[in-house]
Amino acid sequence: MHNRVAFHTDGFPYANMDGYERLIAFMPSADCDIAMGQVESERLRRMEKLPPEIWHQEYPQHHFDRPHTYRRTVVFVKGQPQDYFVFRNQFWASEPLNATYCLHVQSDRIRHNGNAIDFRDLSLFCAFPAQFKFESFPWSHNNGGRQATPGARLTVRTEQGEFITVLYPGRLPAVRAVESGVRVGDDEILFPGSDAGTFDSVIDDAATYVTVSRGNRTVASLKGKDIDLNRSQGEIGLFVPDAGYPFGEIPDWLIRQRSGIAHWAPSRVKQLRQYDVR
Repeated sequence: MHNRVAFHTDGFPYANMDGYERLIAFMPSADCDIAMGQVESERLRRMEKLPPEIWHQEYPQHHFDRPHTYRRTVVFVKGQPQDYFVFRNQFWASEPLNATYCLHVQSDRIRHNGNAIDFRDLSLFCAFPAQFKFESFPWSHNNGGRQATPGARLTVRTEQGEFITVLYPGRLPAVRAVESGVRVGDDEILFPGSDAGTFDSVIDDAATYVTVSRGNRTVASLKGKDIDLNRSQGEIGLFVPDAGYPFGEIPDWLIRQRSGIAHWAPSRVKQLRQYDVR
């Protein structure tokens, strides 16, 4: 299964945003887990409609006046007849773009009915936006064995906005969009300020970004103070590939995190290091 929001222009109908993703919040609990990630990029890179499986291609680029921001919030809700996911995908651009929620599933069917898409063993429900352009997007390949998946593409054109979607195993229960979120059975997952553009991309410590309720009881709440744009991404080496995925300029936040020497590094590494990037 593969799902994300892709951004593209009329001249670049299929494109990669690139950029360096970072996890900026994580809040686990017995009833649900909440995670938030973000990526910024100064460009789109044109791609082919289907993966060409040829690495290091110098595709044309579309540059923005200011970095394009894409933020994803994932809520994994547990303890009901089925565990399920709710996604909030927000984006802020410096110009109108086509934004497409993409989902590929290993299944033998796809049925579109209003805001719901049925893949037999998995259901997708789009709570926001209420209106979108739907396109079926099947894909297959024979590299390493035959694989074929049906795909769904939900597209809107706007400068900033969001998708709030539910991924539910099997058939959907009673589910409907509510103000600032979605109701799934007895659960309510709210993203205050989710009317497109109400929240700026800047994090407000006092704001509430996610509230999960079951019945009349709040089981989880993620606030701005729980979000850290400088959150450590782990003590792993800086990955800068020279082929395949040119992500763009390395951002300052990642340089700061990777420029130091880990406490577990061998003494010879510390001796070889002549400077630190501040």
